[in-house]
Parts: sequence; structure tokens; C-alpha cells
Amino acid sequence: MRVHQAKAQGTANTEAGPPTLPDEFWQQAEIQHAARSRNFGYLLKAYRDLQSPLVRQSQLARWLGLSQGQVSRIERGSSNTHDLEKLAKWARLLHIPRHVVWFDLTAQVEHASEEEPDVDRRQLLKSVGVGAVLLGTEASDAAGRVLTASPSRVIGTKDVDSLKYWTQAFRQADNRFGGGESLQQAVAFIKNRVAPLLSTSRGSSKVRADLFAGAAELFQLVGWMSYDIGDQAAGRRFLHQALQLAREAVDRALAAEMLLGMSHQAAFFNAPDEALDLAMAARQLAEPTGIAALVAEAAAMEAHAHALRQDASASMRALRHAETNFCRMRSNDAPTWLVYFDQAYLSAKFAHTLRELGQASDAEQFARQSLQMTEGYDRGRVFNTALLAGTLADQGKVDEAVAYTTEALDLTISVRSTRTTAYMTDVAVRLSPFSQQPVVRRVYKRMTAQRIPLRRVA
Repeated sequence: MRVHQAKAQGTANTEAGPPTLPDEFWQQAEIQHAARSRNFGYLLKAYRDLQSPLVRQSQLARWLGLSQGQVSRIERGSSNTHDLEKLAKWARLLHIPRHVVWFDLTAQVEHASEEEPDVDRRQLLKSVGVGAVLLGTEASDAAGRVLTASPSRVIGTKDVDSLKYWTQAFRQADNRFGGGESLQQAVAFIKNRVAPLLSTSRGSSKVRADLFAGAAELFQLVGWMSYDIGDQAAGRRFLHQALQLAREAVDRALAAEMLLGMSHQAAFFNAPDEALDLAMAARQLAEPTGIAALVAEAAAMEAHAHALRQDASASMRALRHAETNFCRMRSNDAPTWLVYFDQAYLSAKFAHTLRELGQASDAEQFARQSLQMTEGYDRGRVFNTALLAGTLADQGKVDEAVAYTTEALDLTISVRSTRTTAYMTDVAVRLSPFSQQPVVRRVYKRMTAQRIPLRRVA
């Protein structure tokens, strides 16, 4: 079914620019298929073919600021971009509705300008203020009252130091005991202490940049805590707000880190295309910073996303890039918020990736290395122990798999985290081919006693 441009615009003058098309155009099967496929090339071709008169590639290229050859390659899939900024820009130019695309139309990954109009900052603060306490309407209303009632005052380095101190305290509690331990306290701190600071414009540009960067770290942490208790919607919103704050701080590296957190969560919830888009956008931001650890992390996230999509060659290329940059790391060249990224962390990422590619033996080696962890990361130790147990189960090494499963179950007792439950359920599923063996039946009995599902729930 084609939609006439005259119906959409009142005229057929397509040379004036892309038409604004009616809702029924975007509901057509070809458009919906392209959206489900998460392939912008398919979407462009459907966009052209379904209009009457048909939109030529050369015409579309002029609208998008591309060459006809570039449009042709994108439509064929030989040049399928994962650059979120470009995708968002093209979608806005073509007036593609937000509900059609699978990415954020506000995506913007460049430096924020220090000369941004005050109205842009007010919009950011409005978003942050309303979303700062997304765990309940009552708390959200209270945050609004704080933002409107708080008198403006000069912010200084002591405010930033206090924010960093409490963020680190919340992070340590989260790493040891899980997101359920201190989430409410962190949210209250945002409402009562951080939101009022963000609402004032009085302070030097350096102090304000440090404040927004510190707030970005705290919002990201609260996003992780929310995911950890199973509140995916709140977690996603907090991470988006953290990204906004990092941009306001004009910190490319920190913005890349926020995108990587979002990529990690997308992979965890089995959304590989979204995970890949976010990881590649993060890598584009990370590369110019020269921070080898950040580039290595971005490449590792990209490799995992490729593996989830079963693209082995792309995944292995990304793993090699991660390894190369990891070898370039120096002890003092990474920011403090990246201190967790070490050999154990990268080994876990390699193990996850190789396991998805069906290379269980290689994955096992990296899973063992991932247990050489720094103290204080109790929840991460549960994850990595479960990772090794599952990898052993995949190879039929049942007794050893059960031994590590038991060790992970011991560790979960002191950690309040729904993600640890998900990891343990994954182990149970991987042990299921051996469910009749006595040793597996015993560990299943203990899992059931600890309220760990033995099957994944769709």
C-alpha cells in the first residue's frame, strides 16, 4: 500500500523536503517489519517504496545529506550504521515517529557546549528533578517541592566532595550486599541533598561541571541498584538521566561509561541489537579520550553484543581490540569511576562472550581467571562463580559444576539482588540435562529452599 505525498502534505513538492506522513503510513507491514528487524536500511527502503510517487534514492540522499551510493549501501545492509546520533538525526529529518524506531530520537553524543542556553539547562534540571526519585509518586512529589522551594546558594568544592563521599559509600554497600541494601537511602540523598544543588546556577563553571559529573555517577549507581532489585523501568530512567548529567558536565569519557552501563543492561535482558548500538556509540566516544581502559571496556561490551547476535567474526575482532587496549593500560591513566575495570572484570566479559559463541572450553579458562577478584565485590563474586559453574555444566563436568554452584549459593545468602537469582537460575538450566544425577538433585533441593527458580520465566 502506498501513501500519496499529496495526502500527507497537501502538495507533491517533495523537493522542498521530506513530507510529514500520516499515521497509517507508519502502520504498514513493511514498516513494522523493518522496525522489528532493527535495520535502518530496511526502514529507508520501505519509506521510499511505499510513497507515491516513489521517492528516489538521490532525493532521499539530498534530504539526509548523503550520497546516493551511501543510501544504496545502507539499504542493502552493506553499510548498516549503529551510530545512534546518525540514526536519530536521520529519523528526525524524515519525521519518523518515535514509536516506530528502536532508539532514542534525542540521541546526541558530542560534547555539550558550555554556552548552551539557560532554557536547555532548565529542561535538563526539570527532567532530573522529576525523575530523581522514580520509585514512588509520593517521593517524586516531594522532590518537586524541594526543587521549587530550595533557596539558591553558591555551590563549592565541599558540596562536590560530600557528593563523591556518599556516592562511594553507597557504591561499597551495593558491591558487597546488593542493590536492595541501600537503594532507599541513596534515593533520599538525591532528593534531599543533590536535587537542590543541581537546581542552583550559582557557582564557578569548574565546580558546576564537577557537580554534574558527580551527580551522573550517583544516578548511574542508583540505576544499577534499581536493576538489581528487579525494577527495570526505574533503572533505565536513572541511567538515561545519568547520561544527560554527564553531557551537561561536558565529559565525553563519563558519557561513554553511561552508555556502556546501558549496553550491559540491554545484554542482560537479551536485547542484543540495543546492546550493540549502545556499545558502538560508547566506543565512538571513548576512542578520542585516549583512556585505554575505557576503550577496552567498550570493545568487550561490543564483543558480547555481537556474540548474542551470533556474529562470531565481529565478536572475535572486538575481543582482540579489547585485549590490545587492555595491554596498553597504565595504573594511573583511568578515572576513579573506572577503578573496577581490571583483569578479573575483563575475563568475565570474555567468558560470557565465548560461552555465547559455543566455545565453552575457552570460556572456562577466562571464568576461572575472573575469580581473581579484588575484595569487596561480593555480588560480583556470585556472578563470576555462577558463570564458571554454568560453563562447567555446559561441558558435562557435573561434579565440579555442582561444587561451584554450592559455593555461589553460600555467597548469595548475604546479597540482596535479583540478578544473583537470575545467574543461579541460569546455572540450574544448564545443569538440567543431568537432573537425574543425585548430586544435581541435591543442589536443586537447596536452590528451591533458597527460592531460586529452576527454570527461566519468560
